Amino acid sequence: MNFRFRYPIAAGNPFWTDVGTYTISSLAPGTFQEIYVLWTPEIDVDPDTSGLVEISGCVRVEIEEYIGEVSTANNQAQENIHYVEVVGGGRGPGAVAQVTSPFLPVTMVFNIGNPFEEATRIYLNLVDISAGWTPLNLSLVVGFHDFSSLEVRQFSIEMVPDSGIDYGTELGASIMMGFVSEEDGIGDFVGDLHLEPYSGLTYWARTMYNGTISMTSTVYADTITVSGRLSSTDGLPANLFPTDDRYILLELTNDGTENVTYHLVTTDSTGAFSYSFANLEDGTYSTSAYYAGSDVLSSAFAASPPVTVGGFVINFELLEIGGLVLLLIIGVIIIRRR
Repeated sequence: MNFRFRYPIAAGNPFWTDVGTYTISSLAPGTFQEIYVLWTPEIDVDPDTSGLVEISGCVRVEIEEYIGEVSTANNQAQENIHYVEVVGGGRGPGAVAQVTSPFLPVTMVFNIGNPFEEATRIYLNLVDISAGWTPLNLSLVVGFHDFSSLEVRQFSIEMVPDSGIDYGTELGASIMMGFVSEEDGIGDFVGDLHLEPYSGLTYWARTMYNGTISMTSTVYADTITVSGRLSSTDGLPANLFPTDDRYILLELTNDGTENVTYHLVTTDSTGAFSYSFANLEDGTYSTSAYYAGSDVLSSAFAASPPVTVGGFVINFELLEIGGLVLLLIIGVIIIRRR
């Protein structure tokens, strides 16, 4: 696990500073481990900051890829950066305009706070927008906003990828916040407008096919067999079906004891998978399936209705054979009576 820091938070700044590394020796399925690194940020503070002492930056955590890893689609996270999946869905609605797109819109919700004790005009701007990503309600966000002392306000911007964007394309946009410096005393756009940026955040999204899992659970004696298929509601071409990220995590829960059993299955080239949980205790079981996603196929989840192990078991094969034998015997008796 690599921890990195970026300052200033200026949009588009690609430079990161390594903070520390943490190694996890092993992690059992369905468990978690809380990790941290000790770090004291060293930031030069200009004395002419008008009382602004809280400096904003970005902290990123990345998981290094290892051999045989199930999926690398969720190997990073970043504070103030929201990772979202854009999946197929038809026409994207907007507050100001309508954009015809095969992708659902992304609504970016964020909070903006006034760090000053006094009322302040804060400027918001959307910058570094990836080509092919259309904002729909910029007029409601971009510009100056009057904030009262220490006020925190929620904003949102809706973005829609254009129809010409390929699946698997990564898109981004950055939101910058700034204020007019009190030292300059200029707030009417005359002369040298001293607008000081003080924070910001960046959103990343990837256009994906909508992943879906269909699944059933059947019982025979003390065994539950889970069968299903990973596919897409958007008509994912066969040649784009993941070649590496085909792993489905199956979760079997005994509803009575709450004991959980996990198993990782691999789909075939068509997305089909099957696995049997054997030697189970009597009880009612619930089954869930999780797919982490790939570069072009979004994550997916499915759950099948609970099934019960134990009680009377009907062997349908023997029942069919018995019925056939009985019919033959009756036929023989009828012939003899004639």
